[in-house]
Amino acid sequence: MLYLVAIIDDNKATADMLAAAIPWESIGCRVCGVAYDGGSGRQLLIRQRPDIVISDIRMPGMNGLEMLEAVRSLLPDSRIIFMSAYDDFAYVQKALHLRAHEYLLKPFENSQLLSSVRLLTEELSRDRDRTAEQPHVYSALIKNLLAYINEHPERHSLEEAAAHFGFSASYISMLIKKETGLNYMDWVTKARVRLAKKLLRDPDYRIEEVAEAVGYRNYTSFYAMFVHNTGLSPREYRNGGDEK
Repeated sequence: MLYLVAIIDDNKATADMLAAAIPWESIGCRVCGVAYDGGSGRQLLIRQRPDIVISDIRMPGMNGLEMLEAVRSLLPDSRIIFMSAYDDFAYVQKALHLRAHEYLLKPFENSQLLSSVRLLTEELSRDRDRTAEQPHVYSALIKNLLAYINEHPERHSLEEAAAHFGFSASYISMLIKKETGLNYMDWVTKARVRLAKKLLRDPDYRIEEVAEAVGYRNYTSFYAMFVHNTGLSPREYRNGGDEK
């Protein structure tokens, strides 16, 4: 298995050199994309969901810190390496806040970056091994409840779902949180995003119709939910954003 690496740097020569000159496959990696500014980098990260992000900090427009802050919730397990020509404590603090794993000062040797990435791939491998050893096992009721939510994301009432299965709302709420770690509405939102993405790929649906189909009569609420969960507006997604 190859781990995906994204490279973002407004110095095109540097970004292209890192993508081409480093023997990525020798450490189990593949460059999934290169971007030359924070805005394009944000789109790249949303589309590719890379395992490792290598980004400059100071870039025009959206800088590297702002870019990662905008999408960090979508990349909870990604490893982050920031590059900078500035040994600035404020930058380091912000990078740590974003759970960066390395802060490399330019100029650095390719071997230094190679070594850092190799360590991160080892961490990723250990994490995936642990996850494989501890699969999620849900009760029959929770499996059926999640299937119900996926089939009817527009029906967001906990009370309605509880009545469907013959239990109290408080019991269903407690059980789904206990078994999955997420609240009932968290699962509803996941199902809504998944259905919205499917419908947005179909040009026959107007965006307002997509909003209503997934349970939102207020387009503004649908827009805010979609941006919060994908980092893209519905129109941006339709025009070639994240293909999950």
